[in-house]
Amino acid sequence: MKERMFDMECPECGHSFQIRRDTLLSAGSSRDEMIRSGAWFRHRCSRCQCVFSMVHPFLYRNHARGYIAVLSPEGDMPEITEEKTVALARDPDAFCELVRILDQGQDPDRICRIRDVVRKKTGRSALRYETAGNGILWFFDADGSLAIRDPG
Repeated sequence: MKERMFDMECPECGHSFQIRRDTLLSAGSSRDEMIRSGAWFRHRCSRCQCVFSMVHPFLYRNHARGYIAVLSPEGDMPEITEEKTVALARDPDAFCELVRILDQGQDPDRICRIRDVVRKKTGRSALRYETAGNGILWFFDADGSLAIRDPG
């Protein structure tokens, strides 16, 4: 773990504060599910109680699966050579989706292409990948889950 102080501002009320957050975690900790679900990046403003996503640079390493997922709001990719797959996301929701894809051994580019086609066909622009199994890909959004046959 590597901690750093970040300046944050509530998008609802403008309350400014500093918060100490880890910028590097390895899979296998008690925080894995918080990373996959997005809870790791959520914060409740102490002034107005608004819950929002904190966006800050973050690196998540999974040695067993051979990947590193990078959250970089500016799109900067660090030079990393020790894992076979290094993937980048620019916001916490995309980052969490990326980790779910990589944890399940899926190809992020392939899943994102399929997701984008499903979004276009259904008009559900907020769909995110959840899981796969038995030839089915599962996506979700605020309207619920959507299962589609994996085009292979």
